[in-house]
Amino acid sequence: MQSNARFSRGDFFCDDALKEQVSMFKSGTLTAGIDEDDDAIFAELLGKTVDEETGVVVSNVNDVPIYVGFGHIVPKMINGAKKYKVEFFPKMVRSAPRPVGDAGALTNRKK
Repeated sequence: MQSNARFSRGDFFCDDALKEQVSMFKSGTLTAGIDEDDDAIFAELLGKTVDEETGVVVSNVNDVPIYVGFGHIVPKMINGAKKYKVEFFPKMVRSAPRPVGDAGALTNRKK
């Protein structure tokens, strides 16, 4: 899994000293491999419909992907001790899959 996050940052100075600092998420991408390639699951994530009779995923120019949350645990070794870091992305949209063998991407963006 690979992630690339971009932030907007700002500093507020008062009386020649830093008084406040802000860092807000701006945009980014997360690329992850998918173990289960289920068309019905991807159809829902991508805002597509599944024909009930044939089970075929129907694409439309007006398809709108849904927002989902994504989280994972990153194991780390710090000074010989095993530690864990949790990363959670609360608002992400999945992009359409690319050619076979490509993992696709989840994009975290403001609405």
